[in-house]
Amino acid sequence: PLDWADDETVDILRKHGGKTGEELKAEETDRKPFIPNSVVKLNEEEVKKVLMLFVGERVGRAEDDLKEMSMKFKIKSLLDWEKEGSSIAGVTEMTERTKGKMIINERVYYDYGSNLFINEQTNKNNEMAQSFGIWDAKEMTMNWYVDKNEMRGETKQIFTGPRQSTSKTKLWNRVGSKWELLGNATREFQPLASDGAHEDK
Repeated sequence: PLDWADDETVDILRKHGGKTGEELKAEETDRKPFIPNSVVKLNEEEVKKVLMLFVGERVGRAEDDLKEMSMKFKIKSLLDWEKEGSSIAGVTEMTERTKGKMIINERVYYDYGSNLFINEQTNKNNEMAQSFGIWDAKEMTMNWYVDKNEMRGETKQIFTGPRQSTSKTKLWNRVGSKWELLGNATREFQPLASDGAHEDK
């Protein structure tokens, strides 16, 4: 640590990555995993019940104070049984309702090794991102976490029924050795009625 060095020595050590005790402590804290461990292991039937909450057609809207934008979209989700590892994956395509163009493809599945749901998202530029979810059966809530080099995100998705949920997201950006709140976003989902009753709400 630089705490006991004189000014001249501090300058030299700084050039070679030297840090104070407080800075080292802050870095150690920052290394702690942002994504919690999930100790609850779900069986195949429980996993299927959770994924069935996503399956079907939904419409939704998003409010993003970071980009100062609001949008509406339509989602189609299918449940796909995979033989490898007896895992279950939900496949989602999100399209923009106003233009009918694909915004993002999602693949949601359960990882039996980590006890986490994993959401793989691929955008129209074929760029992929992952978020990791922990299911709270008592609260009917999926807690999603994203941990990238310079950004972290936490989403609480509360279900009130199949294809019906509200998601609230917080995003943090790394500034030096600290994380600062970057913005909030909200998404609301409703089942798509056969008569289109929900489409313009």
